[in-house]
Amino acid sequence: MPSPLDPALEQFFSEHAPLAPGERFVVAFSGGPDSLALLLAADRLARRRGCGLVAVHVDHRADPGSSGRALLAEALARAIEVPFACVDLDRTATAEPGQSREATARRRRYAALEAERTRQGARWVATAHHADDQAETLLLRLAQGSAWAGLAGIRRRTGSVVRPLLDLSRSALAREVAASGLPPVDDPTNRDPAVRRNALRHRLLPFLAAREPELVERLGRAAGAAAAAGAALSRRLREAGLLPEPSLDDLRELAPVVRQELYRLLASGSAPLAGRRAAAAAELDRQLAAGGRIGCDAGGGWRWSGAGGRLQLARVREPVAPFSYTLTLPGELRIPEAGVSFRTAFRDRARDEAGTASRRVRLRPERLGEGSLSIRSRRAGDRLRPEGGPGRRKLKELLIDRKIPPFDRDRLPLVCVGEAVVWIPGVVLAEGWRAGSRDPAWEMEVREA
Repeated sequence: MPSPLDPALEQFFSEHAPLAPGERFVVAFSGGPDSLALLLAADRLARRRGCGLVAVHVDHRADPGSSGRALLAEALARAIEVPFACVDLDRTATAEPGQSREATARRRRYAALEAERTRQGARWVATAHHADDQAETLLLRLAQGSAWAGLAGIRRRTGSVVRPLLDLSRSALAREVAASGLPPVDDPTNRDPAVRRNALRHRLLPFLAAREPELVERLGRAAGAAAAAGAALSRRLREAGLLPEPSLDDLRELAPVVRQELYRLLASGSAPLAGRRAAAAAELDRQLAAGGRIGCDAGGGWRWSGAGGRLQLARVREPVAPFSYTLTLPGELRIPEAGVSFRTAFRDRARDEAGTASRRVRLRPERLGEGSLSIRSRRAGDRLRPEGGPGRRKLKELLIDRKIPPFDRDRLPLVCVGEAVVWIPGVVLAEGWRAGSRDPAWEMEVREA
């Protein structure tokens, strides 16, 4: 009887993840029945297409039997005549902030697979997720109160990770393994009822499926519909100019459920957990309705803010100790606390015109002198008269007006002559210090260090 896995893989690697002759791909291989079924079918696909294939086992070393299972997985790959690689992870690693131990382990496993994919020169990492896994994921997310976007469940493709068996059942994969006569690796941690997914897999899902035989298929269709709706909404949000930094006014006009999806999309590239944190989303919604200051903890070391009238997500920075440096003219100086370097040179005329808030400025030599400048962090009592402004202002008030986030203010490098603040790159130039474009001047340029 032909295996249903062969047409499934042929279709997937033709329509969703192109795989040309000569290219390589990786199978995430635990040695368990699901990954063994995938490896058997992937080996046949690789031979038909003339592709390279590698079985990669990730050993979390979380229990005493993990190294033994790695050896058994290697023996299975050798029996199928597929090249094998094993990646060992640090057993002492603990859960990361805002993540469960299981979520941390999953993230580290995918990171290891991606690193091995790159090392092997492979195009894809294929995992053996199937329709029953999709049903379990959907039920778990329902129990956790996921928004509708989370109900898309397991995606067929996420970056270089592909899941070609999502339409097939666990029983179909089990028949593939039985026909091979190979003994899959038994992992007792998959039966631990303390793990939520295990309890759902062995208790709740069989109970529900016994009463609703088409439950797994229905949940799969629901996940597919949610994924399609999410893709359509994401496309509309981008077309409307709400990504990557929506204005606060535009956010207030959106329906709450659409805002939730927008938060998720804004965070998806850098801090996915922040985009799914319900408490942070609720607090953002409350602040938007109140019309005041926008800013709250997003979790996992990230923070939402309303800088410049737009919603932004930034990593929370550690406090910076006060700093002060001397820059000799002409010369170059790196400011590690600010992550920038300054360069000064005397020029007879401007190379091009530099605006007030640019990264380059030309300063009048008669005011600057020929000695040195100080570059320091802000201090209590700092004042200056902004170029074009009516009078001297407190620096703190000016930074608030310019929408500089509080966690960035102590990192700003202030260019000073004596105690006078002359220039804050990207923020403000003091009145009376700019040289004309055709006049000799000390030209200062700041760059990312």
